[in-house]
Amino acid sequence: MLHSIMDDPQDRSAEAYCQHCKAELWGGGAEPDYEGKTLCSQCREDIADTEHRKEMITAVLEAVDQENKKYLSDDVCTVIWNRLVAKFGI
Repeated sequence: MLHSIMDDPQDRSAEAYCQHCKAELWGGGAEPDYEGKTLCSQCREDIADTEHRKEMITAVLEAVDQENKKYLSDDVCTVIWNRLVAKFGI
């Protein structure tokens, strides 16, 4: 779409808004991703980092749980697992 020289972009509304932070999105950034979410680039990176962190924490906790099972009873392992999960919020 062509705009005249006198066209003020502030007179137009944004093409879309970030579903997370409500920032205005224009052009290619206004299109939903493969999950159907419309996010700004910063929120998309933050969410991806959060998901990656959760995967890493879960992998570490599972390794700790396997090691604990070698030396501790199932009841003690369950208590430790539940407290770690609550602490890390996964």
